[in-house]
Amino acid sequence: MTLGQKHQPIAAAVVSATFATAAVAEDFTVSTAETVTNAGIGYDDHDTMTITSTGSIQVTVFDAVSNEVDYFTLTNNGTLSATNAVAPTFPLGGPVAFSGVSFLGTNNTIINNNIISSSHFDGVNVVGPNTTVTNNGTITAGIDGIAVNGANSRITNTGTITTTADGIYLFGDGAIVVNSGTITANDDGIDTSGDNDVITNTGTITAVRDAIETSGAGVVVTTSGVVVGGSDSFDLNGDNSTLNLIFGSRTEGLMSFDGANSTLNIGAGFNAAFTTDGGNPTTITSARNAYLQDGNTIFALNLDQSFNGMAQAANTATSLHTTAQGQSRAGRNDVATQGLTPTGFGPWVQLSTDFALGLKSSNSAGYTTRGAQITAGLALSDGLGVFAGVNDARAKKANSFETDSETVVAGLYGTFDLNGADLNWTIATGRTGNAAQRHIQNNTIAGGWETATSSYDQSFVAPSVSYARRLQPGLMMDLSLGYVGLRTDGYSETGATNNATFAARTSHVASLTPKLSWTTLDSPIPFDMSAGVQLRKYWGDPVNVTIGAANGSFSDHDSALEARAFVSGRVEYPLGDAWLLTGFGEAGISSYRSVNLSADFLISRDF
Repeated sequence: MTLGQKHQPIAAAVVSATFATAAVAEDFTVSTAETVTNAGIGYDDHDTMTITSTGSIQVTVFDAVSNEVDYFTLTNNGTLSATNAVAPTFPLGGPVAFSGVSFLGTNNTIINNNIISSSHFDGVNVVGPNTTVTNNGTITAGIDGIAVNGANSRITNTGTITTTADGIYLFGDGAIVVNSGTITANDDGIDTSGDNDVITNTGTITAVRDAIETSGAGVVVTTSGVVVGGSDSFDLNGDNSTLNLIFGSRTEGLMSFDGANSTLNIGAGFNAAFTTDGGNPTTITSARNAYLQDGNTIFALNLDQSFNGMAQAANTATSLHTTAQGQSRAGRNDVATQGLTPTGFGPWVQLSTDFALGLKSSNSAGYTTRGAQITAGLALSDGLGVFAGVNDARAKKANSFETDSETVVAGLYGTFDLNGADLNWTIATGRTGNAAQRHIQNNTIAGGWETATSSYDQSFVAPSVSYARRLQPGLMMDLSLGYVGLRTDGYSETGATNNATFAARTSHVASLTPKLSWTTLDSPIPFDMSAGVQLRKYWGDPVNVTIGAANGSFSDHDSALEARAFVSGRVEYPLGDAWLLTGFGEAGISSYRSVNLSADFLISRDF
């Protein structure tokens, strides 16, 4: 295709979005300084250009597409390429291949849905403010993938950018960069120079030098993706800069905070060891303020793991009291679905499983628990019995921690008749062995992860009492009061670069639970429903931890009461004359901003 000579040193193609012909959609190669036009359409403000999926503009000199107008929109669904096997020499001795796209003007928009490439210069080069560049395809470049000189640029990458210099380079205040794709750069991944820039990464950035480098003041960087820098992962040089690390992100490469009044915010869920190159942040925040600093290394702790020990003991005590109450006279006579127990002397056995999901909040990343328990008891009389049980439980948050717990528990239960009401009581004591792992994000090691392991024991005592009154046939009011005293032995971790040592501690949980239960009276498959509120108060020793030369003391729970509203349902199905299958489900929402779901399946045997 032979076209007329253009009198400026660019090669350009303009295809209006308002028309489309077979000639426009054809593949073609521009090898000299030429302009591709159709029907006399030139470079005017507010024009649009579309390269279709079967179209391509490939040049060996100058730019594949260039304009010097305002409010211009380019949409590329094909191929834009400025490629020359011979690298340019300076000063330029002749025409060379420049950028895939080169714009000069204001308020211009470039959307790439396929391929833009440049062998020796930028994939996209724009000079002018209020520029919008969206890459949903692939950009490869000999220098920068996307380079914009102008204020208030908006850069979005959902595709792939591969460069021999910077992936994205921006010069100008107020830039907004959103990366959910992949950036691979031989220099910096993202490099911005303006004040008040905002960078958000949910994708992957890999750079030989700095993954993210900023020079302006008031910059905010937020990442929940992968950031890997051969030198620094984050290099924030301006004053009042902020780095937000969202749990789930991964960081490799040192961090640098060289500006005044810089801030590092570590999201809930991290167990981490973040090391700087000596430029430390002025302010550090983390969930429950649980971090230590030893020189240039900042250690973050997920206290959900220690809090789970208290919560698990309290949940075990509540479950045991409910089980024992189900074997009492009140459980048999008033709410038909509380259990199957012989009157007077006799043994019983129950098997249960449960699952709970806690959602994330400002202080917690949320974690899952699952468990199974077998409890056997002996009713010594109509109002007194003994029981013993074994519980296996696991608490887990991916990329944060795992705790496997084995608990042995034993106790007494009984009922006092109060003339129309019953006072049910339980006292239990137990011992728990824990095998724990902390998954630590370490930005100084390849892969960014390491694991610390530990083993430790806990012991607890848990008395409970409940007052149950029959309001009318099939309807019962229940008020329970419980307490758990938990002793956690001290222990030290092994296996990590920076292992932690945790001191022994004693903690306490008190609970008050008013509840209404109503049941079917004549149904062939009995079931009941309950609704109530459980108030819990946690207190006791703080979590005292030492890592390296750093020591810290933290609270793993809120100081305020935890209020949890819940609804539950239970259904029973007889399996012959002696066996009973019971299904139980509960849903609750807590003032600790967590939602808990649990399900239990119990098999009871009346010998």
